[in-house]
Amino acid sequence: MNLWAIVPVKPLHQGKSRLAGMLSVEEREALNFSLLWHSLEVLSSVELISRVLVVSKDPKVLATAREYHAVTLHSEDDRLNLNLDLQKADFMAKWQGAQEILVLPADLPLITAWDVYQLIQKAQKPKAMVIAPDHNRDGTNGLLFNPAEGSRYSFGPGSFERHLAFAKKNGYRVEVYESETFALDLDTPEDLSLLYEKDPNFFQKFAKPIRRNV
Repeated sequence: MNLWAIVPVKPLHQGKSRLAGMLSVEEREALNFSLLWHSLEVLSSVELISRVLVVSKDPKVLATAREYHAVTLHSEDDRLNLNLDLQKADFMAKWQGAQEILVLPADLPLITAWDVYQLIQKAQKPKAMVIAPDHNRDGTNGLLFNPAEGSRYSFGPGSFERHLAFAKKNGYRVEVYESETFALDLDTPEDLSLLYEKDPNFFQKFAKPIRRNV
C-alpha cells in the first residue's frame, strides 16, 4: 500500500477569518500554526501513511512541513481555490507513486493517530471512498480514495453530499466514518467554544510552537 496524505493549508494570516470578532490577526495566525503543527504531528505518527504532502501558498507553512519530511507543493493560485490545489497535489502524489490518497484539512484540533488509523482501515478493500463529515453532516473533514485513480474533490459548503454523489456515480463503495474528533473543525465562534468545552487545554498544549513561530 502506498498511501499519501494531502494537507491543504491557507496562508496562516488569512485562515479562520470568521473568527475575526474573537481573535486578533496575530491570535488567528497562532491558532492556524498550532493546528498545522498538530496535523503534522498526528500524520507523521501513522505508520500506514507513506508520505505527507502539504500544499500551500505560505512559505512558513511549507518550511514547517519540510521539518516533518513532508513533500511540499507551492500553490500559485491567488484565488486560494482549494479544489484546484487538491487536484494539483493529487496529480503530484500519483506521479510519485501514490496508490491511495487521504485528504485531511489542517483544522481538526481533536484528531489523533488512532482516529486516522480507524478511517484508513475502512478503505482496506477497494474500490472504496471513506468520508468523515463535520458535525452538521454538511462539510467534509476527511476523504480517502482507494484506489487513488479517479479521485475528485468538491470541498466547500455542501461537500459531504457532493462527495457521496460522486462516489456512488463512479462505482465506489462508500464508507462514512462518524467520529466526534473528525467532526469538529474550527470555522466559527461556535466551533471555538465547542473546542474549549471538549479540550480546554488545547492552547496550553500547543503554546510552545506558537510562541516560537509567531
